[in-house]
Amino acid sequence: MQSVGNIVADRRTPLFGSLAVLLAIWGEWALFTQRIVLDGLILSSLAVVLFVRFVLPGQRLVARIAPSEPEHAWTKAAQPSFSMPLLVASVICAAATWLFSSGNRFRMETVIFWILAVVLYWRTFWVPSRAPSLSWLERMRGMPRRDIAIPWSAVALGGVILVGAFFRYYQISSVPAEPTSDIAEKLLDIRDVLNGQRPIFFTRNTGREPLEFYMAVPFVMVFGLSHLALKVLTATVSLLTVPLVYLIGRDVGGARFGLLAAFFLAVSKWDVAIGRVGLRFPYYPFFVALAFLFLLRALRHGRRNDYLLCGLATGVGLYGYSPFRAMIPLIGAAVLFKMAFDWNRGRDALLHLAWNALLCLGAVLVVMVPLAHYMAENPGMFWFRALTRVASVEVPVAANPIVVFAGNVVNGLAMFNWRGDVVWVNTVPGDPVLDYVSGGLFLLGVAWCLFSLLKDREPISAYLVAALLILMLPSMLSIAFPGENPSVVRAGGDTPIVSLIVAAPVYLVASKLGQGWPGRAGRWAVSVALFLVMAVAARASFDRYFVDYAIQYRHSSINSSEIAAVINGFARSIGARQNAYIKSWPYWVDTRLVAFAMGDPDWNNVLMTPDDVSRQTPPPGNKLYILNKDDKEAVQRLQQKFPQGQLREQPSVTPGKEFLVFFVPASP
Repeated sequence: MQSVGNIVADRRTPLFGSLAVLLAIWGEWALFTQRIVLDGLILSSLAVVLFVRFVLPGQRLVARIAPSEPEHAWTKAAQPSFSMPLLVASVICAAATWLFSSGNRFRMETVIFWILAVVLYWRTFWVPSRAPSLSWLERMRGMPRRDIAIPWSAVALGGVILVGAFFRYYQISSVPAEPTSDIAEKLLDIRDVLNGQRPIFFTRNTGREPLEFYMAVPFVMVFGLSHLALKVLTATVSLLTVPLVYLIGRDVGGARFGLLAAFFLAVSKWDVAIGRVGLRFPYYPFFVALAFLFLLRALRHGRRNDYLLCGLATGVGLYGYSPFRAMIPLIGAAVLFKMAFDWNRGRDALLHLAWNALLCLGAVLVVMVPLAHYMAENPGMFWFRALTRVASVEVPVAANPIVVFAGNVVNGLAMFNWRGDVVWVNTVPGDPVLDYVSGGLFLLGVAWCLFSLLKDREPISAYLVAALLILMLPSMLSIAFPGENPSVVRAGGDTPIVSLIVAAPVYLVASKLGQGWPGRAGRWAVSVALFLVMAVAARASFDRYFVDYAIQYRHSSINSSEIAAVINGFARSIGARQNAYIKSWPYWVDTRLVAFAMGDPDWNNVLMTPDDVSRQTPPPGNKLYILNKDDKEAVQRLQQKFPQGQLREQPSVTPGKEFLVFFVPASP
């Protein structure tokens, strides 16, 4: 029988849990919006103490494993076995893939042998289901109509995905407003694909993995060869990460926890920002979520098929964005943690784990054969981006690398709550990657991870902490350029992990509230409290991205689309594109972006120097010159050359982005 003291403590626990959440959010608000360091630290520390003292003891997040799915199914039927002929055939096809991958080119033979190698490897080690299962269509046909019901979690997940779609597609054509030079490089690569080139690794702009450029083709067919096509593509990849996080959360703590984690990713200003730029950034978190999903299932249930799926996802992810290479050491670290947790389970369990880990690695290697061939042929280009940041390849490392790395770790960990990336393209410079609601919850979530790891030896906590740190290494290892750390894009693989950590304290406190106040009134109170926390988090992210970020991005970027609109207007009315020119100016517009915005990528009427203006012999007809408003020498040369010319300043929707237009009427 429970004592009176325990009953009182049980009733107080939900109140202290709620207070911990409120104090954590208040503390982060003080740091985030007011920059009041002392108040923020005191409030956040008190929140963590209350959370650990009253909520976590006796409260487990991890869902129990069903009895039908033992964690170590080391039975005779599950012992490692394979068909030697199929394995030999897979190796032969992989060798043929390697041979036909020479010259950095996908050939028809490359693709055929590559697919055969993967399928044969899969068939060699895949463990088939012991009993044939009916398809969902067959099950529905044999089910009485009244028994057909959509689970509540599916409806809720649909709502979360709709919220995520709003954050990723709302004002997609205008936010972010203008493309950067990196977008020009990507559009040129996609144009190469459209023109029949099939590179394995794209070497333009110091080298990039190929997945985005091939996936962009159908989007270009719909939206044209434009910045918009790339933004819609990457926003879609970002959105697809949301249901993956739900699946991870559901496996860890049940459907409600999965929904909370998916929601916090859906409204995350960090994930939204890197997903809407149009570059390869969202491929990192997407493939992290996909590979991490199967990795957790593999480590938890010991099923070989999950290891193979993890290897497949990891191999494909290596074709997305180079920081994803951190997933390989993460898998290794997770396997080592699992061995440490299972050391007392016996030799068979450890052998089972080691064998399946090797099969996972084999799946990675089979999938990456073409990319591996390119790496062997051109190691300098393949590793160039990474080596320029880690070593003295581009610039000398200015200080002791260990000291620099230690500073990078500190600065990297500060990105969540204090000071983030300074690159205006991807974020508000210096802005923490989390809004003040998620930032406060993140501190409590980290406390949960550490507490459950140290007290309960909970494996999922070890995996989350390992993922949080290892996936930040592409940013933290910027030894030669420490100013580039923290980087929201090189650490972007952490967005699914952080969403899980952020959701944990909300779920735990809501569970305590439900236990303390059962019944309909309690359920309504918990629902209202959850809605308020989620709504404030969504509003904070919305304002920071669609207001603050959108404004600063427009002021920082160059208005190439407005220049293109003036030239197109001239061409449609009284002139032609071949009679329109841009006089270059340092750190001004990338004329390739103007050409793409005009819909004419081959246009390249650029005058580099004032002497080019004087020496130019333009064709007959009306002529148009676009100049930077500070280029007084070029204006003077044009006025000398064309005394009949008319100079005006072209206004811009963004104050300070005006430019000069010099119109020359045709000679009579």
